[in-house]
Amino acid sequence: MSEESRTKATIGSRIKGLAGKLIETGTRLNAVGLARRISDELGLSEKWFNYTHIELRNKLNEEAVKQVPFTERVLFLPHCLKKPLGCKTAASDEGVQCFYQKGVCDDCLVQKLRMHALGLGYTKTFIAPGGSMVHKLIAQYKPKAVIGIACYNELTMAMDACMKIGLPCQGVLLLKAGCNNTEASPEEALEKIDLIKEELRQKAVNESITEKQDTELIERLK
Repeated sequence: MSEESRTKATIGSRIKGLAGKLIETGTRLNAVGLARRISDELGLSEKWFNYTHIELRNKLNEEAVKQVPFTERVLFLPHCLKKPLGCKTAASDEGVQCFYQKGVCDDCLVQKLRMHALGLGYTKTFIAPGGSMVHKLIAQYKPKAVIGIACYNELTMAMDACMKIGLPCQGVLLLKAGCNNTEASPEEALEKIDLIKEELRQKAVNESITEKQDTELIERLK
């Protein structure tokens, strides 16, 4: 890990720690105001203010998200995060549809996160071209929790919309925003995707093992 990466990880960990402690103390201040105070106290840039704001909102939602089984969640990924070269996709009513190509998609973060979430049991994963698509799909599938990756403006609007309908959510900020070839932290994304109470995690593991055993038994009985 480079010195820059270590510095970013240290700042990120400190922000998360502060956010958790402040929320535990019951500090009464909206997320934007509290994020501004933290970033001013620590002398952080506007980029880190955005990160602090999102992490405060994540912490406020964290316990509610932990209560929701993987099977009742959806994951939203931004279309700008997909691999720019050699990517085979098509537009649909449910966002961008990816067509897996061995050797082309294996190092694509969108593909890795989609497969990870589906492997845990997520109801759906969507590659969304914009916020309006996210709102439509939430209304259609009615998940009990949402995980999303996006730029700051899209993420704050989506989290505002979730808050209005009482839908727990977790957000991951893009490290590099734009219309294409953007970047996100795999570690941050997996942390939010994997977030769950331990008893629910164990239940999901047990159900997966049982399903595998049943499938093997059916094959033997054919």
